[in-house]
Amino acid sequence: MTRQTRVRTDDQDTLKRMARALGLVFALLAAGVIAGFALNSLYVMESNELARQAVVAAQHHHQTQQLVNWAQVIEDEPEGQTRQDARIRFAERLQQIQRSYRLLVDGDPALDIPPVPEGVRQYFYGPLDSYDALLKQFLSEAEQYLLAHDPAIETPPDTADHHMISTWSIGPLANSQQRITEALQDHAARAFHRLWLSQTIILTLTLTLLAFAGLYLLRNLLLKSAQVVREHLSAQRRLMAIIDSVEDGILEVNPDGSLIFANRSASLTLGQSIDQLTQSTLQSFTRLSGSDGVRIGVALERMERATAAAILLTRPDGTCFRATLTLTPIEGQSRAIITVRDITRHLHREERLRKLSHAVEHSPAPVIITDFTGVIEYVNPAFTAVSGWTSREVIGHSPRMISSGAQERDVYHAMWNDLKAGKSWRGEFRNRRKDGASYWVRSSIAPIMDENGSISHFVAVQEDVTVERQALQDLEDSRLRLREAIDSLPQGFAIYNPDETLLMCNDAYRAVYGTQVPAIREGQRFDTIIRVGLESRAYALKPGQEEDFFAQRLDLFRQGGEREIELKSGRWVLASETITPSGAHVCLRTDISDIKRIQTELESARRHADEANTAKSQFLSSMSHELRTPLNAILGFAQLLQMNRKTPLTERQGDQVQQILRAGQHLLSLIDEILDLAKIEAGKIPLHMAPVDVATMARDCQDLIQPAADSANLTMTVTAPSGVWVFADHTRLKQILLNLLSNAVKYNTPDGKLWLNIAPSLAPPEGKSGPWIVFSVSDTGLGIPEEMRNQLFQPFSRLGRDTSMVEGTGIGLALTRQLVELMGGELTVSHLPGGGTCFSFALPQTDGATQITL
Repeated sequence: MTRQTRVRTDDQDTLKRMARALGLVFALLAAGVIAGFALNSLYVMESNELARQAVVAAQHHHQTQQLVNWAQVIEDEPEGQTRQDARIRFAERLQQIQRSYRLLVDGDPALDIPPVPEGVRQYFYGPLDSYDALLKQFLSEAEQYLLAHDPAIETPPDTADHHMISTWSIGPLANSQQRITEALQDHAARAFHRLWLSQTIILTLTLTLLAFAGLYLLRNLLLKSAQVVREHLSAQRRLMAIIDSVEDGILEVNPDGSLIFANRSASLTLGQSIDQLTQSTLQSFTRLSGSDGVRIGVALERMERATAAAILLTRPDGTCFRATLTLTPIEGQSRAIITVRDITRHLHREERLRKLSHAVEHSPAPVIITDFTGVIEYVNPAFTAVSGWTSREVIGHSPRMISSGAQERDVYHAMWNDLKAGKSWRGEFRNRRKDGASYWVRSSIAPIMDENGSISHFVAVQEDVTVERQALQDLEDSRLRLREAIDSLPQGFAIYNPDETLLMCNDAYRAVYGTQVPAIREGQRFDTIIRVGLESRAYALKPGQEEDFFAQRLDLFRQGGEREIELKSGRWVLASETITPSGAHVCLRTDISDIKRIQTELESARRHADEANTAKSQFLSSMSHELRTPLNAILGFAQLLQMNRKTPLTERQGDQVQQILRAGQHLLSLIDEILDLAKIEAGKIPLHMAPVDVATMARDCQDLIQPAADSANLTMTVTAPSGVWVFADHTRLKQILLNLLSNAVKYNTPDGKLWLNIAPSLAPPEGKSGPWIVFSVSDTGLGIPEEMRNQLFQPFSRLGRDTSMVEGTGIGLALTRQLVELMGGELTVSHLPGGGTCFSFALPQTDGATQITL
């Protein structure tokens, strides 16, 4: 046997020994694996039982916490469906707590839940602070609380509130639950430790068993696993980057409200770091009260999807804000994702938009909004009111549909150039109403930019200026007509500004001052024009009067007034200066040369008339003396003849003497009236104004007129108030009344009537004040024809009765009227219904103490 053969044989033997050794090792490993699996099954069973017990204990503890939460909801919701739902959930949790307690203590073979281990049972039924006693007391308090909030009971017992339940939940009961949980966890830990040891042994044996056969496969699997892990980590990093880039806060939360995860936006929104958030609960930010809060709380408990539109959240610094919460359960897990979106700005923006929309809707100015191509998207009601086009008729169309077509294209080109450049544009358009009528608007158009700075819309705010345009046109037309009217005035007319510069004037103004025409131009000062006139010697002034004339003209110009100015040419000009409220000067120049000439002629005629009147007065005075002397002699001798008892007159002679006396008295009265009339016209008749008792005056007049009325068979009626005084001349007032009464007797009808009525006036005469007394003399005569009344008060006019049997001269009424006017009254005449005439006048009433002589 060669050496090589021996070596090969030795190698084969070695391989056989190694194979037998490996076979033995595999057998031992297989036996160990089988034994380990058997032991592991026992440990797994024990661990599962303890895990189920721990789950039951956790559920039991969680149910007690939820019971407290539902009690808080009942407190926060005093009434309504939400409170009723909370009571139902409270009762359900109460029953669940009882069931979970029995399940925890006694177990349930059907659910593979064994009774609690003996080492833990001591906490349930210990001598002191046993959990069984504490729980019973807790449940009793909870039942009393539920009963206290039963709406069917009118007067529920006030024995429990959620604060007492909370005290029990976080006090002894919670401590006992904690001890039970720790005991179960201790048993579970020891069982898991044994399970871990068995699994470690099994894993070690299995790995060793498979190490030799699966090194290559394990290598590939490890490589693939590493790749999967890298991809998973990369995907996780990408997912975290996406989550952190989201503006909404994202929270991962357990059913009890504890936070597991929070992204960066949640940290910024809630005002805490991510580590602080993952150590807090959802209840630390909101009480989950109100309809939205309860909806989120219930959905979290049930792991259902829910949304709270505007729930109130509180940051640790105390600031509050409104947010939208969206709860989405994670499928297959007892966790949920909550997104938090701060809607404070959104609410403010909605409020601003609401206000802006309200302002636009109720704006009196038409508003049009178009897209960037000019298509109308919105018009407000004011647009419809002005144009007549409804929003439905114009939306979707171009504003060209309301154009009248009268606008020049250059205006539109300039407008679009400014708007496309991002600038605002202002201008006026002549548009067309729906009824075809045109109207003018003043538009202010501005572009609206989007978040990228691009033009998205255009908004136009318009103002209806049709009336304004028409007013301006009317004003321009009025200005032109005014200018034409001013130019057509025969007088010179000019307007100076408040700074005394000429604003405008007509040609007649320039023509008044021929030598000053070059200086009379718009913008020229008034003092300069006057200076030019003085330098050109346009005024008829004596040497040395120039400066006084200049100062007087400036003073008249600045103060206002009138002045007659004589020009060197011999003409006269009336200069009228008026100051307007705004400070402007209105100047009127009137050529009064003809008036001055007529005034000169009238002055000459007046002098001649005064001379003739003086001659007349002298003649009347002389004639009065010349006539009175023989007339008094005639009357005296006639009276002597009538009174002669020695040689009495015959009846015929007596009648003749009586005719002489009547004619003489009539002639004497005529002379007195003529003299009075002459004195009045000359302004030389004296008046002694004093208080006059109207009742006494009426009786005196009645005594004097009554005989004549009786002889004419007339009925005379006198009415006068007692204790009333008027301010008048006693003699002249009696003369007035006697003239009127005597006329009423003379011109009355047979068996007629006459009245003297004195009464207070209902109202003072026009332009007068104070109390007045009205004197009226009426008769039942034939009256005065309307066409002859304008001759009634003319001297010597008897209205066609010159040939009648009634004596008269036609002077009485003229004299009476002038006497009334001298005493401040006015004599009027009216026609009575059924025939007759009424003469009346009014005099001021007085207190009977004032006297004055005129």
